[in-house]
Amino acid sequence: SLDPGQWSKLENIDSLSGELASAGTDRLLVTGCPIIPLWMFYYLDSGVGKIFVSDGYRLYMYSSGAWANLADDWDGGYVSFCVFLGTLVVNSQTNGPFYYGITPQPTWEELDTKPWNTLSVPWNNMSPESDLLVSLPGWFTNATCLQMVAYKNFLVAIRLRDPARLSEYLYAWSASSPAGSIPGEWTPTATNDAGDGLLLDTPGVITAGLQMRDSLMIYKTDSIYRLDYTGGPFVMRSEKVTTEVGVNHPTAVTSLSDTHYLVTRAGLARYNGQNIGLLDFPRVQEKVRSWLRPGEGGELVVTMANPGTQQIWFARKDTATGPYVVIFKFDLQHDSFTTHNYSTDSLTAICNADIDAGLSNGGLQRWDQLTTTPWTDLNESWNPAYSDYQVNTILMAMKASVNTGGGTGASPTSVISMYIHSGIP
Repeated sequence: SLDPGQWSKLENIDSLSGELASAGTDRLLVTGCPIIPLWMFYYLDSGVGKIFVSDGYRLYMYSSGAWANLADDWDGGYVSFCVFLGTLVVNSQTNGPFYYGITPQPTWEELDTKPWNTLSVPWNNMSPESDLLVSLPGWFTNATCLQMVAYKNFLVAIRLRDPARLSEYLYAWSASSPAGSIPGEWTPTATNDAGDGLLLDTPGVITAGLQMRDSLMIYKTDSIYRLDYTGGPFVMRSEKVTTEVGVNHPTAVTSLSDTHYLVTRAGLARYNGQNIGLLDFPRVQEKVRSWLRPGEGGELVVTMANPGTQQIWFARKDTATGPYVVIFKFDLQHDSFTTHNYSTDSLTAICNADIDAGLSNGGLQRWDQLTTTPWTDLNESWNPAYSDYQVNTILMAMKASVNTGGGTGASPTSVISMYIHSGIP
């Protein structure tokens, strides 16, 4: 048995339901990603699964077997994603917020008033629709924000950087907007419910926003605030909740079952809206604190909820733009830790994903979907082909170096592929 001060180093295995098990498998889903992504998001768009990836400079989308470039002139900042009442919103810390939409091409009837010689392409060659990344309407001139989050019928800009009122303590919310539309106003007027606020009670800067039940929790480096919709002339009300902990970056907090899990300077913590407690009990605190590397930026870690296995993943980078080198997995049911190591430069981005029939991958099929496929043609046994551990799971971007020819001394080429992490119960 271990003494109370010792660390049990359980590597590349999982603790599930109180027993040790395989750490699962990483199964190939998509390959040929054009960039080495740092940020990634899975979006189910009207039943079609789409993967969005960015390195801070470019944004690509994968859908229907192809990669499409949506932006290629950004300046390298953190990129976050949220879904506002069904519409995907993409925020570049350096280049501002956008929304993703599909714009139909004009119909034949709509072209009857246009001279043919003014069309850019022959009408019969027009594609039925095009993917677009559109700047948020009504957004402040030349302004950016660290993160954009959806809250009720509002978008909330976390740590708004507006040249007219530059502040590390400022947040703002849009005018409300119904489902199927995008907020079109941000400047408060007598005829809308847009607004803003400052969180100045503590010296720490605003770092993240994440919804918990009916409230939006706003995190600073040294405290947590609650933002609640009240309606009426003030619209929103903010309240300081605690100065016990804070986080350094939006990636340092995640949510599972109405509870937030945080990476703090004190260690790994759990916050349920009322109480805060450290996950890393005394036996492992020394290891966890050395792993967190106090004094470095919060962008070095990312928290991720894995609903399929009821785990919280805490992943660490050695540098802000480097790969994740180690993952701490915390089993919620039994308060146990394990670690998962990846090769030196393989794991570059991770996100949650509900992989289903919306994203074809050639392997994850239900039994009743296999009725037209001869057993001898299946690329795997039918029994593990589909499970909740693959539906509510983690999507990973991994880099592999391959030699594509060129003779002795030729530099290998990096190939980026997407994998789903399949936990094994």
